[in-house]
Amino acid sequence: MTLALLVSMVLLFGLPGIFLVVWRATRPPFGIASFRWLYVAWACLLVAASVWSISRVPRYSVDQMGTDNLVRLAFLALGVFLILALSSRYRFALSSELGAGALGVFFLFSLWATATTLWSVSPAGTLYKSVEYGAMLVLIALAASLINLSLEDPHKRSMALKKLFDFNWLLLFLLTASVYLGILLWPEYAIMRDYRSTTGILGFSIQGVLPGISANGVGQLGALMGVVAFARLLLGSGSRLLYVPIFVLSLITMVITQSRSPILAFAVGVMAVLIVSRRFALLAAAGALLGAVMATQYSELAYEFMRRGQSDESITNLTGRATYWEVSLQAVQERLLEGYGAYAGGRYVLASALGDSVSTVHSLWIEILLDTGLVGLTLFSTALAVTWFWLFKLRSHAMRTPTNRLLWFECLGVMAVLSVRSVFSVSTFAWSWYVVFFGVVLVFIGVMRRQIVKPEYAGALLAQPLPAARRRGPGIRR
Repeated sequence: MTLALLVSMVLLFGLPGIFLVVWRATRPPFGIASFRWLYVAWACLLVAASVWSISRVPRYSVDQMGTDNLVRLAFLALGVFLILALSSRYRFALSSELGAGALGVFFLFSLWATATTLWSVSPAGTLYKSVEYGAMLVLIALAASLINLSLEDPHKRSMALKKLFDFNWLLLFLLTASVYLGILLWPEYAIMRDYRSTTGILGFSIQGVLPGISANGVGQLGALMGVVAFARLLLGSGSRLLYVPIFVLSLITMVITQSRSPILAFAVGVMAVLIVSRRFALLAAAGALLGAVMATQYSELAYEFMRRGQSDESITNLTGRATYWEVSLQAVQERLLEGYGAYAGGRYVLASALGDSVSTVHSLWIEILLDTGLVGLTLFSTALAVTWFWLFKLRSHAMRTPTNRLLWFECLGVMAVLSVRSVFSVSTFAWSWYVVFFGVVLVFIGVMRRQIVKPEYAGALLAQPLPAARRRGPGIRR
């Protein structure tokens, strides 16, 4: 009876409120309807990359696909269709974005990942995840080119960027909200009391049910949402009251997942924002407060929370990660140049050496080396280095306007969180729905870079969509 009442309240009050928020967040900037279709494609790829099954048993073959993966495939197909329709409307001008800058190197990396299908230990899985990843990168290029082509005024471009960021963070918030909704509807799946060999002070952890999100993944959601909320509280203009409860919710989420690396990533992100924004007084005050707390009896409580009941040996071994990495580095020597296949090598190597109970190497860098070899690792490292290079190169230009300044610091915080997490997790910059959240950083760089480099981006004809008589097929109107 209580559950039925709760569901009724959600349907009566929650869904209309969510609908109004989503409708407002997806309102196209300056009346350009193509942006709304861009948002739909953005959401479709996020859904396609998510896990829609309560079961957490790894599946490695086409025969084990299941209905949930067919749904994911349908959303991926819909997203690709919308991307192609929008791209054809603008004569595939996005190709200039895919051939330059950080996004160009990431796209080259995705092509190499797709090529590894030819020798992959799991060709179907490699092909699907490579196509999914490539579609995300094309969508990111489409977003940047759409802003550059549709809007000439730099101020309007900044407003369009801000709308895209707002929509992206709305999706992030909805994913976090789905975790707590899962606690209410499926507590037996969402609340885990035997997830780890030791549970620490709290005695439990939480995970997302539908979509399926691991405890560390939920903590990473909290870290991303927290650093964005912190940036907006610190640097945003107008009313900031909305971001106080979001920031508090982010902290609570990280605590009850008991995930240490997301907490570390969040701390690094906040410190990066404070240091680069030169808020040294606030940084010193936070350090002093932390030092004061650690000088009390609560320091032992904090230590035991971070220790999570583990032995010194387990902590030294990074909760088994050191073993996974050692096994992986030994196995990669057999295929050092080409790897075992994108999104397949890590699972194959660990399953062969340690059994089916381990499905991830818990490090994106090791995963990429295993999956795509030295070639892929070199391309990925270059792409990430170029991203950081352009982000700081654009800093002085972004500081000229309040909107660009805020978005730049949000990019800095997100990059810091994902960079730290990439050492301990595979779900950050590649083959994951987190690529969608990272994508706004690449869109920001793509739009801002055009303003300072000012190449011959597109001719006058490309700056306008195709005539109506030539674009009736997709049914997308401006």
